[in-house]
Amino acid sequence: MKICSVKKENFPYVYQFIQLAEDGRLQTPDGTAELLIDLLLSEEFRRILSLFLDQLRSIQGLVMIKLGFAPNFKMQRSTSL
Repeated sequence: MKICSVKKENFPYVYQFIQLAEDGRLQTPDGTAELLIDLLLSEEFRRILSLFLDQLRSIQGLVMIKLGFAPNFKMQRSTSL
């Protein structure tokens, strides 16, 4: 599908996007992929992901306790990632 055929109600910024493309101000797919790969392999992303997973495990543990599935459930911090 070409961007020019997209209806404005489906993509409110279609005209701005077209203008950016015409001005050569959009990133290339390869450039975007390179930035994403760098982000995903960064230590900062690993640290944030580890914190997020720890929080998710804490919530899971609280839900399990609340539902009575794990009365002696102990939380352990993940060291792997």
